[in-house]
Amino acid sequence: MGALKDLIAISNGSARTSSSYTPSHVLSAMGLDQAIIDGAVRISWCHLTQEVDWSEVRHRIRGMT
Repeated sequence: MGALKDLIAISNGSARTSSSYTPSHVLSAMGLDQAIIDGAVRISWCHLTQEVDWSEVRHRIRGMT
């Protein structure tokens, strides 16, 4: 998550649960398996961001695996 902090905001929980992780009630309501829910991330960016460099985001994520 730190590798992307200058490009996008990324977390493993909703914005409302930033202080403590709880699984997404939306993903749970969709009937997804718990393993999928546990592996989900939330990606967002600011309305002031002119353009997200998605190729750089992809490059950094691939570099983490």
